[in-house]
Amino acid sequence: MDLPRRSVPDRLATQAAEWVARHDLGTVDPAAFEEWRGRSPAHALAFARAYAAWEKVGSGIGLDAEQGGARADLSFSRRAMMRAAGAAGLIVLAGGGMAVSRAYAWDRVETGIGETRKLRLPDGSLLALNTDSSVAWRVKGGKRILRLERGEMALEVSPKGPPLLLEGEDVKISLTSGLFNARLMPGGIDVMVLRGEARSAGQAEGSDLRPEAAGAYRMLSLTDAGPRISPASELQVAATLAWQSGEILFQDEPLSAAIGEYNRYLERKIVIADPALGAIRVGGRFTSTDPTIFFEALDATLDIQASPSDEGFLLTRKNN
Repeated sequence: MDLPRRSVPDRLATQAAEWVARHDLGTVDPAAFEEWRGRSPAHALAFARAYAAWEKVGSGIGLDAEQGGARADLSFSRRAMMRAAGAAGLIVLAGGGMAVSRAYAWDRVETGIGETRKLRLPDGSLLALNTDSSVAWRVKGGKRILRLERGEMALEVSPKGPPLLLEGEDVKISLTSGLFNARLMPGGIDVMVLRGEARSAGQAEGSDLRPEAAGAYRMLSLTDAGPRISPASELQVAATLAWQSGEILFQDEPLSAAIGEYNRYLERKIVIADPALGAIRVGGRFTSTDPTIFFEALDATLDIQASPSDEGFLLTRKNN
């Protein structure tokens, strides 16, 4: 059972983000889109805002306009149609103080739980870190190496230089200039390509696995078992946009998975008291660092209450 959106504007924001993703993926039904957008001024405004956010991602996450470049993966006609439907704008990646340290010729930056950071690297690339993340980098001797040590990041790779080598635990990926989202997963790393190309650069020493390359709107998943390439779904693209604007997006997911995702952003963790509750399907768009509205939705539609505990919040069935 899906949770209700926080409000009509929030529901429209989710729908608008999905329409933008369909435009960019080339799967949009123009008639259906025009019908949706024409339902009310609120629908048109929601799409304009979503398109403004996507324009910011498409042209880079904060680089100078000339570095954003033309998006080779997006046809002029599709881009023109989107421009006609929306207006230019900005995704805000929350900034803040930066704690950068130098150790063993590597620079490093990290975020705490619930924090995001952004930073321009020495080669001109732009890095944005999600909650509870850590990355180290080295630019030396014509080589660009970035090591994702924990968490998730968005990365705009500058065209000034050779391909950038992204390292995870025992895996390496070569990135051309472009726009990417990378997240460490148990046993490997997932890289979503929004622009450019990601190519597996090798596994552990002695591996005979062949490299694989992923282009725009593809996901490259790399583990010790080898690379796997899959299409980036509209929901995955929308979820990537969501974290970059301080939100979290669920769509028909088990409550246990939704809680696991939410807990990435919370110092005080959410615990499901009854394991049977974890299988209930939920959906919605919420603020990532404040679960208050999420709890209210659980209470109103699923009779699940959130009670404060010593370490966080406990989810239980309401007593009838």
